[in-house]
Formats: sequence, structure tokens, C-alpha cells
Amino acid sequence: IQTAKAKGIDISELRARQFTAQDFVDFDRIYVMDQSNYTNVLRLANTNAHRAKVYFLLDHLYPSKQMEVPDPYYGSQSDFNAVFTLVEQATEALITDVTNDK
Repeated sequence: IQTAKAKGIDISELRARQFTAQDFVDFDRIYVMDQSNYTNVLRLANTNAHRAKVYFLLDHLYPSKQMEVPDPYYGSQSDFNAVFTLVEQATEALITDVTNDK
């Protein structure tokens, strides 16, 4: 929250929730941060079409690598800053990719 705030983004009201099988119906794409998320999400997929919706967030920067977003939790503030920058770059690439798909 502090890192985002320092970058001018207020995420203090955001709350996480558990992923559900209904999310495959409600969303066109599902993005995960790491292998554990990927495995857990795929366990809920009932069809190949659902499985095909799941991507690693960093796929937009490193296609087909299934690279994980590092967890900065036990690191320093510079680790949080580095992860923020990485996620920001990935989301910008995601937006570009999705916009060009239209």
C-alpha cells in the first residue's frame, strides 16, 4: 500500500478474495502471479476453454516463460519498488496486447 501510494495510486480500499469457478464464466482472462496461483486456479477449471483463459501476468513481458512475480513480503522497500515497477510494466504491456487484439 505504501509503495503504491508513493507512486500516486491509492489501493488502500482494495481487498483480496478467493478465486472461484464462477470467475471462469465471469471473466475472459485470468491472470496469476506465480506457479502456486496457477496450479490452484487450474484445479477449478472444468473445461479446456477455462484452462485457456489462465495466464501468468508476466507473460506479456516474457511470452511463454511462465515467469513468476517475485514476492517482496520478506524483502526491503527496494524489493517492493522493483515488484511495483515489474507489475506496472506487465499491466502496460497487457493493455497494449489486449487493445491490439480488438
